[in-house]
Amino acid sequence: MKATFPHMGNLYITARALLTGLGLEVIVPPPCTKRTLSLGTQHSPEFACLPLKINIGNYLEAAELGAEVVVMAGGVGPCRFGYYAQIQREILKDLGYNLEMVVLEPPDAHFSELVDKIRYLSHAHWRQGVQGVRLAWWKTRAVDEVEKRVQWVRPREKVSGTADRIYERAKEAIDRAETKYAVHLARQEALAELDAVERDPAREAEVVRIALVGEIYTLLEPFVNLHIERKLGRMGAEVTRSLYLSEWINDHLFAGLMRLKSPAKKAKKLAQPYLGY
Repeated sequence: MKATFPHMGNLYITARALLTGLGLEVIVPPPCTKRTLSLGTQHSPEFACLPLKINIGNYLEAAELGAEVVVMAGGVGPCRFGYYAQIQREILKDLGYNLEMVVLEPPDAHFSELVDKIRYLSHAHWRQGVQGVRLAWWKTRAVDEVEKRVQWVRPREKVSGTADRIYERAKEAIDRAETKYAVHLARQEALAELDAVERDPAREAEVVRIALVGEIYTLLEPFVNLHIERKLGRMGAEVTRSLYLSEWINDHLFAGLMRLKSPAKKAKKLAQPYLGY
């Protein structure tokens, strides 16, 4: 079974490890480009939101590479994301693509259904599946840690683009890693390289801090936000986000079991007198 999924920032690293652990052949869609957007807008309703359109482009490009199954998350909140799969399934069917859509709903609302879907997808022993989940988590944490360090180094580096080159190599190394130790080694090497980047004292003295907030897809997918983090960083801003993938996974899939600092929890507590949802 050849499985694919939509792009959303570095999610492809997490998804590849997870689906490989389930014994699936993974087809990673090409990175999002203008062609991806063009394909999606051609075949999606005009009024549909941008993520839905780019997802369609992802699936069509993955189908060209031989994908048979699309694995995507579901949703039960106020966003129309919960309806994506149904709409996308009909669009792909109308276009003549025989892509099966498997939707993994949030465990807090559809736990038994989620277990059934994972069993359906799994083509490996349960121990291998568990190891795949663990490896996916280690990789997600490693990439987020490296990314946070990159965000600190970018506005301070003497030679523009140095941190980004280290970041790209680190992502490739973490993506290739097959054990916890290999993930740890790739992360440590990247952090050491970033710490060794020569800094410009003049730039460092003028660094400003900018926080990015907003909808998860727009925050995490560089193509959609026009690589705003990289642009701001090279202009001298230390960028931080309100959301990182590992934090979202911990809060929404692991019920906060991992001891991570979560801005979302603090924000929710502060908002309680004003916001009911």
